[in-house]
Amino acid sequence: MLLGTGTLVHAQRVNLSGKVTDRFSDERVIGAVVMFGNGTKGTYTNAYGHFSLSIPINEPFSLKISMLGYHPLDTMVTIGSDAIMDFNLEPKQLETITVSEERPVQKRSSSQVRITSPDRLNLPSLKPEVDILNLIQLQTGVQSGLEGSVGFSVRGGNNDQNLLIMDNIPLYNTGHFAGFVSIFDPFAINTVDFYKGGFPAKYGGKISSVVDIYLREGDMQEYHGEVVLGTFSGKIAMEGPIIKGKSSFLISYRRSTIDAFLKGLYLFQKPEDKFLYRYHDINVKINHKVNPKDHLYLSYYSGGDRLETSGDQVYFGADDHFKEYTSLYDNDWGNRFLSFRWNRTFSKGLFLNTTVAYSNFHYDLTSRDRMVDNGQLEFFNDTYYGVSVRDMLIKSELDYVLNSSWKFNTGINFTNHFFVPVDWFQNQLNSGGIGNAKDSNKVTLGANEASWYAQAEYSNGKVEISPGVRISTYLLSGENDYFLFEPRLKVRFNINENVDIEANYSRMNQTVHSLNTSGTSLTPDIWIPVTNDIRPSSSDQVALSYGFGQDGLNIVMGGYYKTMNSLIDYNRVKGFGLTKGNWEDAIAKDGKGYAYGLELSAEKSFEKSFIELNYTYSRSFRKFDEINNGEYYPYSFDRPHNLNLGYQFKLGKQSTINFQWAYQTGQPLTIGDQYFKVINNHRFYLNNDLSGQENYYLPNPDFSVYEKVILIQKQNNQRMPDYHRLDISYSHNKRWKNGWQRTVGGSIYNVYNRQNAYYIYSDVTDKGMVLKKLTLFPILPSLFYKIKF
Repeated sequence: MLLGTGTLVHAQRVNLSGKVTDRFSDERVIGAVVMFGNGTKGTYTNAYGHFSLSIPINEPFSLKISMLGYHPLDTMVTIGSDAIMDFNLEPKQLETITVSEERPVQKRSSSQVRITSPDRLNLPSLKPEVDILNLIQLQTGVQSGLEGSVGFSVRGGNNDQNLLIMDNIPLYNTGHFAGFVSIFDPFAINTVDFYKGGFPAKYGGKISSVVDIYLREGDMQEYHGEVVLGTFSGKIAMEGPIIKGKSSFLISYRRSTIDAFLKGLYLFQKPEDKFLYRYHDINVKINHKVNPKDHLYLSYYSGGDRLETSGDQVYFGADDHFKEYTSLYDNDWGNRFLSFRWNRTFSKGLFLNTTVAYSNFHYDLTSRDRMVDNGQLEFFNDTYYGVSVRDMLIKSELDYVLNSSWKFNTGINFTNHFFVPVDWFQNQLNSGGIGNAKDSNKVTLGANEASWYAQAEYSNGKVEISPGVRISTYLLSGENDYFLFEPRLKVRFNINENVDIEANYSRMNQTVHSLNTSGTSLTPDIWIPVTNDIRPSSSDQVALSYGFGQDGLNIVMGGYYKTMNSLIDYNRVKGFGLTKGNWEDAIAKDGKGYAYGLELSAEKSFEKSFIELNYTYSRSFRKFDEINNGEYYPYSFDRPHNLNLGYQFKLGKQSTINFQWAYQTGQPLTIGDQYFKVINNHRFYLNNDLSGQENYYLPNPDFSVYEKVILIQKQNNQRMPDYHRLDISYSHNKRWKNGWQRTVGGSIYNVYNRQNAYYIYSDVTDKGMVLKKLTLFPILPSLFYKIKF
């Protein structure tokens, strides 16, 4: 009888919910571990710092909250009814953090990685700060693109198949400086969730990976900031309260210094051709606490690149007249977005998050060429080429925690897309006063996208099951509409406190594609939606993961198999020219692909050092009817062996040295293997009745009216040499008496000066056809200086 009564009382449970914040800044802590009792049951704080637990009624229990970079909290709690309680964590001073605690990269399985406070990381880099996309490139299952680029492929996919989100806004361009620098400022980043598989149902629109970046909210109690000076760029950032304890702001501005250096150089040198380049990023975040249950957020981002080249040449023409040729090229591209978000906390573990946003991506290229003969305009050529994407979206998601075992998540999303894949104009005056020639082509495409998703999570401490579904419809102006169904499932077995096994399945669809697969932002990202002829791409992926962790040793290994359908690519054998004619003609459609791989990640932490190994064996193949006679061929990211080794050693409390070594199998590439002669075609389209001598006096003349053209018969018919390099970095921290922290350091990129191929191309010489290698990055040193206040 007493046992039965006791069992009945023990079964009664109540709900404890709340949020976890930073003790000093009031900023919400994402991904904190909240455990109760003997530590076998618990949860994580969600993307907004909230948690909810089902606990025994009127029973005192120990509540433990922990997070990397913070002192753990252990407190006794007793409640008799549903309650909301908030908790604060005290951050550790940088000087007291051990090397193992400095690793904010949490590998929850082979398919999911979480990165917290990336500004604390120390990695070798030519950049003054850690680049979050370079950090992702080091993970298993990920391959970098061109050397130095932040572009990446995940499990055999394309660059454009990665969904990158910043504060709930999907981004179309994420690189500066030919992809050398990402647009993400580590000072502004709170947490990054990176998924290679096992995708939660709330994500959709891309078929290979998800990088979800949550920005910091700003300190509500005190003013802080930092100033960073590097070899190629500088930054200033500030955060602090607007109304203390109620609202805060965060703003950062980063700008390259390359153009300032070049302008100074041109004061002493007067080259015929001048080159100027700059990039910038602006992040603004405003956070206002209306009441304990309602928060409002305003986020703004603006970033872009500008490349300008100009030339001025004077020479004698055939008629002994002075001729002056001038040229100007202005290349401008970038992203902007503005979002407003409302976060509402209801009682009993119910959370609502609603976002309204506008985003825009543009790429503009303007060129002007002039030829003046004896003071008279002989010809001109003005050209404009543009690409743009504009999105307006509204999304709302609802999280509900029923008890410690069950959680539910559902949401809706509506996006209005407007694409301009081609906007081209040319105004030309032909030589000899023949007259003007004008040509133009502009393509605009509109689409509306709506989706609904639902996901459940069940956990009993030993088994975690998470089924989900996403349903989307893609409505096209004057085109067919598409209905997309995406089931998801993840199952995790916690064998004991040290070992877990996870299996997952995901179907993903993609309705927007980029035709830039080079991985460089100097090539325009030509974004196109699905049409009647271009169907949505899809992928089906299964993955299995095994994890082990004990005494500072963590091992995660797994494998995956992925099939892809309705892929697109442009036919390099056929040629590529979107600016004229039917833009869909150059695209290979309805492709198929498959990829598979094995992944191994191992890391060991010591008090003063840390060593990490990430190895991937993978293959990736594609097939298009228009390419390689419809046979499967190795895709551009088919690089079977990929190895990253890292070692970090702390020299006392203030200094750290890092080593990073990378090895990759050579990348497949397309190279011509035959050549033939054709009539020379100059840069300007001249009238047929111009003489060869007049052609000769154009810029870049060719004595012959013939040139040798290289013929490409098969795509990805060669492979680059294997890639490897070693980087080293050193940093020294010092905290001054006024509380300011100074960090100074430097890196050496490519320590042993490996001449890795950036690109390989065919050339025709007197000895026949030969292959030539272009190398961009020899051994390169860099320095940086940072002050935090």
